[in-house]
Amino acid sequence: MFLAAWPSSLLKAWPLNGWGLFWTIAACMSAAVALAMPRADLANPLGVSSMIQLSVRVAFPWLFL
Repeated sequence: MFLAAWPSSLLKAWPLNGWGLFWTIAACMSAAVALAMPRADLANPLGVSSMIQLSVRVAFPWLFL
């Protein structure tokens, strides 16, 4: 009985619905970019370009959702 109710109760959880899902994804994407910033040389155009590429790569799959 527990296993049959588990997926529906999981999908009803706040972080997986509506704005909660949006904020969860946004927080994960922001964390990924923030963790990469110290390793990038932002004074160099190539470093800025690499950060732009990272943000596009992180955001691109969510465009299909």
